[in-house]
Parts: sequence; C-alpha cells; structure tokens
Amino acid sequence: MQIRLTVVDPLAPPSPARGRAASCDVLVTAPAGTALAAVASALASSVAGDAGTSRGAGTSRSSGFEGAKETERGGGPVVLYAGAERLDDRRSTLGEPPLTDGAVLSLGAPAAPEP
Repeated sequence: MQIRLTVVDPLAPPSPARGRAASCDVLVTAPAGTALAAVASALASSVAGDAGTSRGAGTSRSSGFEGAKETERGGGPVVLYAGAERLDDRRSTLGEPPLTDGAVLSLGAPAAPEP
C-alpha cells in the first residue's frame, strides 16, 4: 500500500523562504494494516531533513516502515497530530482515517491553521 502524507513541524523555526513551519511531502509504502508506530520515526526524520537538522536516522522522502521510534529532539517518542487530535501510534493504522492518502500530520504539537 502507498499513501501520500504531508508532515509539518510547527515547533521548528519558520522557513525563511516561505515564512511558515517546515513541512515535507512523503510517500509511505507499507503493508496494509501497518501501525503508525512503524513509520513514525521515518516521518519525523523526513521533515527534519528539510529543516536542515537531524532527529534520527536519515531517510529519503519515500519512507518504508523501518526505524527507531525515538527522536533526538527530546529523546522521547515521536508524537504526531492530525489536526488537533493526538494520534495513538499503536492504534492508528495507515490507510484508515485520519491516516488516509493526502493527510497532513504535525510533529510534536498541533499545527496552526494555514491562512
């Protein structure tokens, strides 16, 4: 299964070129029924690469389901939000709402709505 996700990092400094939080479009390839926990670290690393910082193992924008679940930004687990909803990484499944094709996820905190 493949889905496209946009990952936003509202806690990172705004991009000088765009004046808003760092973000990255990611193509996730994983078996159907994969838990968010399996790809959370790779999603966090993808937006970190755009921001020019490193929070974990480097990944490309096309993400598989390998990787640790820890982030260097605090050493804790990766926390992702869909809108204002904090996602449970073990119960949230790729391909099921809100983790469907085209979803926007926020890293570490809910993202402010776009103007």
